[in-house]
Amino acid sequence: MNMFFQIHANPFYTPTLNKMENYSLQVSAVTVYTGMYYVTGKNYTYMQNDGVSWFFLVCIVLPNIIFLVYWGLSMRLEVIKTFYKLYQDKKVKLWMFKTIAWTSPEAFYENHIREDEEFALKNKQIIIDADTDNDAGAPVKLEDIALDITEHKH
Repeated sequence: MNMFFQIHANPFYTPTLNKMENYSLQVSAVTVYTGMYYVTGKNYTYMQNDGVSWFFLVCIVLPNIIFLVYWGLSMRLEVIKTFYKLYQDKKVKLWMFKTIAWTSPEAFYENHIREDEEFALKNKQIIIDADTDNDAGAPVKLEDIALDITEHKH
């Protein structure tokens, strides 16, 4: 159910975070299902074979290690995006940004920020903010709500 929602809704505000969540759900599923065979296998004869037990162990450990590396690289990118915003607000100097990002702000924008801005434009959300009751204290009816459609910044 979570995987279905994740694939169709893309609930996070950047493609990087959505991909990371997709991969984490996949790794979790692989870990749980192969882990069930690995843990319950001690009661069955198929786990007496060392090749089978090593296969399940590798199926548990390897995806988790790969995901941890991917997570580290993705989180580094998200932290650099924060530094890019600070650089735009003149709170971080150019040399400091270049040291952290290993590239110029212009190249970083083209490679990473532009994709996020296009994703945000494509996936704008409408936020409805209404008072729960009117001046008389009665609940607000749906027909009484006026929509103010504005861009929501995450």
